[in-house]
Amino acid sequence: MRKQQQRRRSVAVRTRVVSGCLMMIASFWIASSGTARAQNAPWLEPGGPACFESWISQAMGRLNSYAPPGEFNKSKPFSINQYAVLLGRSDRSNYAADDWNAYGRNRYARIWGKFRANPDVGWR
Repeated sequence: MRKQQQRRRSVAVRTRVVSGCLMMIASFWIASSGTARAQNAPWLEPGGPACFESWISQAMGRLNSYAPPGEFNKSKPFSINQYAVLLGRSDRSNYAADDWNAYGRNRYARIWGKFRANPDVGWR
């Protein structure tokens, strides 16, 4: 039971850290484009994929440098795979996530949908 609680806490911490990092890409995208264009998805912009890759690199660097005690450190290094699934050392994912098709089978669309702020309910 204790191990499950530690794992849940570890997943919650990972999600908060990654969500915070995604705000960096959103603010960069808005600042670099001059204005926020709601009709255009950021991954469809000319520099969008490179910006997402930069964010992934920065976010994983921050996540892997975070050093709380316990189970979290045992799961390092963390990474985001080709299906936009956040994985730790012991995690394996050979297949797409269940909602992969809902995001148009696009890694960046899934990252944008999973790791961004929702003003109504806070971080997801």
